[in-house]
Amino acid sequence: MTRRRKLVLFLLLPPVLVALVIALAFVPAVQTAVARRVLASQPGMTASVERVAAGLSGVRVTGLRIEQPGILLDVPSVELDVPLIDAARSRVDVRRLVANGWSATLTPAALVAAGAEKGATGKEPAAPEPFDGLFALLGLPVDLSVGTIESSGRVTVITTPGAATKPLVADISLGGGNFSAGQTGKLTVGVTAEGVDVPGGAGAEKISLEGVLEAHMPTSRSFDSLSLHLAARAGQESATVKVAALAAAAGKPEAYSLSLQTRDTTRALVEARRDPAAQAVEGSWQLDLGDADLAPYAAGIVLPKFAAAGSGSFSYGFASGNATGSGRLQVQGNLADFVPEMPRTEVVVATEFDAALTGDTARIEKFSATVSTGQPLVTVRAEQPFAVDLATGVVTAGDTSADLVRVALDGVPLAMAEPFLTGSGIRVQGEPVRGAWVARLQGDTARITTIEPLTVNLTEVTQDGRAIAARLALSVDDLAATYAASGWSASIGKITLRAAGADAVQLTASARQTIDPAAAARAAGATAAGAPVTFEANGTVQPAALASQPLLAALEGVTAGKATFSARGTLSAVGDLAARATLALDGLRTRAAPATLPALTLDADVSRTAAGTLTVSAPVTLRNAAAGNRASDLTLKATLTPAPAGNALDARAQITSNLFYIEDAQAFAALVPADNSATAPSASPTSPASPPPPATTTPAAGPLWAGLTGEVTLALKRVVYSGELEIADVGGAIRITPEALKLEAIKAIFGADSDLKLNGALTFDAKKRDAYALAADLAVNNFATAPWLRAFNPGQPAVLETRLNVASKLTGAAPTPAGLVDDVRGDFSIASAGGGICRALSGDLAEQVNKTGNLASTAVSILSGVLGSKGGKAAKAAETAQEVVSALRQIASSFEEIKFDRLSLVASRDDNLNAVLKDLTLVSPELRLTGGGQLTFAEGVPLVRQALNLNVNLAGKGKLATWLEAAHLLGGEADADGYAPFFTPVVLGGSLEKVDTSALTKAIIGKAIGF
Repeated sequence: MTRRRKLVLFLLLPPVLVALVIALAFVPAVQTAVARRVLASQPGMTASVERVAAGLSGVRVTGLRIEQPGILLDVPSVELDVPLIDAARSRVDVRRLVANGWSATLTPAALVAAGAEKGATGKEPAAPEPFDGLFALLGLPVDLSVGTIESSGRVTVITTPGAATKPLVADISLGGGNFSAGQTGKLTVGVTAEGVDVPGGAGAEKISLEGVLEAHMPTSRSFDSLSLHLAARAGQESATVKVAALAAAAGKPEAYSLSLQTRDTTRALVEARRDPAAQAVEGSWQLDLGDADLAPYAAGIVLPKFAAAGSGSFSYGFASGNATGSGRLQVQGNLADFVPEMPRTEVVVATEFDAALTGDTARIEKFSATVSTGQPLVTVRAEQPFAVDLATGVVTAGDTSADLVRVALDGVPLAMAEPFLTGSGIRVQGEPVRGAWVARLQGDTARITTIEPLTVNLTEVTQDGRAIAARLALSVDDLAATYAASGWSASIGKITLRAAGADAVQLTASARQTIDPAAAARAAGATAAGAPVTFEANGTVQPAALASQPLLAALEGVTAGKATFSARGTLSAVGDLAARATLALDGLRTRAAPATLPALTLDADVSRTAAGTLTVSAPVTLRNAAAGNRASDLTLKATLTPAPAGNALDARAQITSNLFYIEDAQAFAALVPADNSATAPSASPTSPASPPPPATTTPAAGPLWAGLTGEVTLALKRVVYSGELEIADVGGAIRITPEALKLEAIKAIFGADSDLKLNGALTFDAKKRDAYALAADLAVNNFATAPWLRAFNPGQPAVLETRLNVASKLTGAAPTPAGLVDDVRGDFSIASAGGGICRALSGDLAEQVNKTGNLASTAVSILSGVLGSKGGKAAKAAETAQEVVSALRQIASSFEEIKFDRLSLVASRDDNLNAVLKDLTLVSPELRLTGGGQLTFAEGVPLVRQALNLNVNLAGKGKLATWLEAAHLLGGEADADGYAPFFTPVVLGGSLEKVDTSALTKAIIGKAIGF
């Protein structure tokens, strides 16, 4: 290639390449690819386009689709005739814009959610730009002219996503143009909408809207007037909305107006004027509007009936932030239309106000608000002008001796409280609520005082149709509060609840916060930061006065006494709590127990850290004045620590006592009404009751202690049941894990050389139908029976005096913990630790033998008189009878107290919860007793008082065998151990507390008389 050709190629190549690039830029395929790349790069948006074709005279776009959260836009085609060369010279000449057949689907709920998510980015919001007027905002950065605009499409608004309600559909058309310098452009708007078909609504009414937007452009980059005229029609109704804005000249005030007219009457009007010199806007407003004016255009949604009327003025400084507002407004409507739970009552709310905000100072010149239903219900009124420094909280007024504000409840019906009781089933009836308070200034402190106590008189309170309270009178007197820059306080001098003509409850309460002035100076507007709140409450309750209330029927047996309580503490700004509470029950008497119940005192210290750790120390004291002022003590100490994830709680607790009298605690059982539906068990043998059908239970997802771990330890030094009956050194631990409650080294001492040991676990397995399982080992060594049996039957000798060893393995499984009570199984091996005394066979045998002996003597005397000469036979008969009676007396005497060498049996539970007694063996030198039976279960009845049915076989040896033979009561020869059997088995009934031996007595006497 020659040098000349190379030079020509070098000079022509750049222009050719540029021309090639320019040519490619006007190729639709290239333009489409570029457009798709630009659309794909937009964050938070999914977009696509079928084709883009741009030329020097305009742009054609087809198949544009844009999707954002809450918005879906489909545009089949857009034609924009605008010379691109002019755009390069900052001039946009839109000769024609055509976009038809587009559709937009809006979901407001998704839009709001997306906006909330975007606003939660944590970034500081940008400082607002100063407002220089509407027309400054409309100023254009380029020279603009618009020839003609033609557009039509459909907007669909999905008001309830996923619901069966119809969406709001609106067909929209736009047309017009002629926007250019020195001209007034006009744009016509047409909208036809199908209303939302809301359940219970007024149906889907068609709404048509025709509007004209006019704007004058003094230059190609500015506007100086704007007006919008909308005419709406729904059925026979029509409404007109007018919006206008006018700028007389650059730098001159701008005027704005907005009005709504229906039936040739102005319903709402807002007029405003912006003064550029003052950088402020001021205006006025008028309102005369009701639901009937808006209902035709509510798109089928039923509006609550209302009527609102008022007028006023306002101003706002854009640079200073100062604002004023004044006016009067009255709104009338039915409460039930706004809050369905409220009664159907016509209410009028009337307000009058005149207020200003200057810097950090809010000034109230005038304020009043009244809620009435023909008669005033609530009134709030400013009695004189006053100001509040929002930075320091200081209140100032012209006359510090006069009232600032008055608030009065003039008679609020109790039915208005029902929305706050929704879901509880509670309904209240009674007189209207009344009360009045005023606020006054004392120096720089605002003080609220009571001028009329708050009173609530209840005639009846029901829950789900069942009466829970009646004829109660509540009054709140001496309600006071103060507020100043140095802090605040609030107190209630007296809360009284009267019932049955007496003051049943009396309370006082107070709270206060003192603010550090230095901290207040450092944190203007947040003066309370870090300052703790202290509180205190005291009260007295008369249980006897509350006993008349249906909900507290359990107290109906209380005839005297009172409960007093108090609480005081501090709560820090970060959530730290330190409090002390006391409760005292004193002088309680009941109909069931005429003696005064022991006095109870509870002192609890409670603290909570900001991290949520709760610590409690709660000692309880019982003092029985009738028993030498003896005292019982019990203390609970616990620390509850939440897990960092907040889904679990670790508990560490100790229950301790030095001395505790069970009898004094049981005295409070007199507060529980007796259950007269239960009947005492029969002492005679009964057939086992059929077990109740198994309850249908739903398997639990977690154990009863789900979310709780930790340990509870016991340390009770002395637990006294009666004068001679006590348990010492009760100890051990209950460990809580996610899978089990473990009983570890539970122990107790019953007396000298006698103790109890218990170890076991209650486990949970969600995979099993019987999710809860119990396994435990119980051992009782050298247990003395006499003190315990005498405690159940004072004044009577114990049926059994011995020491027992008890060993058992307890097992059970059930779907619920309550079910375990009925399902626990295990054989109790019981054996005496040496000999003892049994009085189970004493009964009335001796008494019956004496009667039989007297009868025999009388019979012999009569027989002697009849036989006469045959006196020898009579004497022989008399001798024999006396021998039998003498033997019976010896037998009865030996049965009174059987001194045995060995006692053993095995006890277990059957499916009917009866205690089955097996392999009973009692061996003494002259008597052997064997057999078995059961104690029939009766709910709520102690084991020693449950019905006994015991089948026994007796056998005698030595002297007893001789006596049995003399009374002809033997039924066979002696066995290898020398015991001769009784002639028949016998049944013992009654209970372990008092054995019924009437069957044995009847068998012995019957056999003797028969002989």
